Amino acid sequence: MNIFLNSKNLKIVLVAASLLVIENTYASGVSVIVNKSYRGGSVPMSDIKRIYLGKKRSLPGGYTVRPVDQQTNSPAYRTFYRKVVSKSASQLKSYWSKMIFSGKGRPPKTVGSDNQIKDWVRNNPGAIGYVSSSAVDSTVKVILSIR
Repeated sequence: MNIFLNSKNLKIVLVAASLLVIENTYASGVSVIVNKSYRGGSVPMSDIKRIYLGKKRSLPGGYTVRPVDQQTNSPAYRTFYRKVVSKSASQLKSYWSKMIFSGKGRPPKTVGSDNQIKDWVRNNPGAIGYVSSSAVDSTVKVILSIR
């Protein structure tokens, strides 16, 4: 008897296949991007983390940066903050509440989707953002790739 004749088994197989497709879609990773005017090379993840936590304001060579964020519900946001900053959205909200209250900093400006981030970085020297690696093109410079 073929296992696919059973509707319960078919549902399980379809759900598992869907999860694999979703995982592979987001497995392409995230790329941290800057304006093409940045003349330096790749940047350590620890520096990117400090920039996105408001503890550092420049890249190697003194290039001052202004970080921008994606929407909190985007896959790139979740991947970036999980792998680079090691914080969830709720942990970040708490962190920034404390930073704002103490006068020590403000969170990055939220710009939006991959394309909006890319456009913002391309048009604003000093901007730094992150996008799904599949969205990267020649209009921006990648300084860190995260898988």
